[in-house]
Amino acid sequence: MVHFHQDEKPTTGTRLPIQAATGMINTTCAPLNVKVTMAEWTPSQNLILCFSQGSIESQIKKAGSTILGTIARDCPRAIFMKCEKWSRIVVHNIPTQRWCYESSSIIDVTREVIESETRQAHPLLTDAMFTESPNWTAKEGPSPGSTHANISFAIPDHNESRLREVTSRPLAYFGSYCPAV
Repeated sequence: MVHFHQDEKPTTGTRLPIQAATGMINTTCAPLNVKVTMAEWTPSQNLILCFSQGSIESQIKKAGSTILGTIARDCPRAIFMKCEKWSRIVVHNIPTQRWCYESSSIIDVTREVIESETRQAHPLLTDAMFTESPNWTAKEGPSPGSTHANISFAIPDHNESRLREVTSRPLAYFGSYCPAV
């Protein structure tokens, strides 16, 4: 899969057509004996690639940088990764009055701040690659006057061991312990 960073995702009008993407990948990766047989754009604007049975996993891995150079040339934060099972975690009841409101005006809490807080919330998340970046569960963030909000994120988790470990204790967000599910 070619996973694009949130700020670099192609739009429906700017992304490569599937036939063009597979043709370009197959042309540039032919020396590595890697062939894409099928591709699909996901609703979140990432590109899922399926390789022929003759494509060896180690060769596909080696072809990753070539594929990124072909498909995501203008997206330096895009990554090539094997699709893995992942777990979505929702952190509930994050008190907003401590950090979100100051003299009745809302302070902007950016995605970078939310990701930083999430990385600090549990040792397992410090260097985690997020398959879904941490963000508010409501698109606009906490509503004015609300006292609590939720944050959701997803991490690769082949056997759900990370989910069990992260949710085994409350996570610390903005100075408060909050339950994760």
